[in-house]
Amino acid sequence: MGSSANGNINGVEIFVSTFLDAKKTKLTSHYIINRGFDKLGMTNLPFRKSIAFIEEKLFLRRIDRTIESAIDVLVNFQQSNLNKRTTLKEISKNIINKYLNSKPNILHETKKALLSLKDRICLMPEIETSSCLVHGDYDFNNVLFFQDDKAGLVDFEHLEKDGSPFFDLATLIFNPLIMKWKSSFAKDKSFATYLNKYGGIKYVVKWLKHYCAQSNIPYSIIPIIPSISSVEQNSKTYPPYRDPNTYPLYGENMLTELLSLKINDK
Repeated sequence: MGSSANGNINGVEIFVSTFLDAKKTKLTSHYIINRGFDKLGMTNLPFRKSIAFIEEKLFLRRIDRTIESAIDVLVNFQQSNLNKRTTLKEISKNIINKYLNSKPNILHETKKALLSLKDRICLMPEIETSSCLVHGDYDFNNVLFFQDDKAGLVDFEHLEKDGSPFFDLATLIFNPLIMKWKSSFAKDKSFATYLNKYGGIKYVVKWLKHYCAQSNIPYSIIPIIPSISSVEQNSKTYPPYRDPNTYPLYGENMLTELLSLKINDK
């Protein structure tokens, strides 16, 4: 290991080193496999459907345990950096109001869906929680895994001192799924169709339940986590040098996809 330094910045322990003996989860081969079949001229529909089914199953199995491990790391990160007490209902309503106030020209259907989501949230039971520190870019590029089963985080460029506990969770779960969907044989279908067709929705529910169990949050919050997190992503302001479209959850089209995604918490 090379030179290193450590310290405490605003209550966050920081360790900096020129070298870390850790691994990142690399999924590039899964994202480009469909393009490879196109280049080879393998366009036979029944054949491609069978290959696509197998590939998506392998992809989900590949990321399953890693996402659960990263959720465990996230829960520890959040519980070590809790802020003010609030309710999940209050957090969700504030996120929607911020988006509506900052986007006066959104499509009528999108606004209608957001108001419907807000109504659903109002009917939810009061669930107390705390706001917390938010990594802001919590995906496989920034979660490192060590040989002793420990994990670490890098790239705190978008760190927020006080925010929603859902955003990092949704980024971790949905970033790889959205990227896989957009590069898959089913890319012309809706995101919901893609997840339901290949069994991804079962994994999403499994991961969200794992987070809720670890965080002592009722499963009843699960159905709104994807949509509320996409709303939050689209409410953020990024510096001029960072294209927000590089974030899978960003964009009104993706917001529409997640607003229409039905997740059963049972």
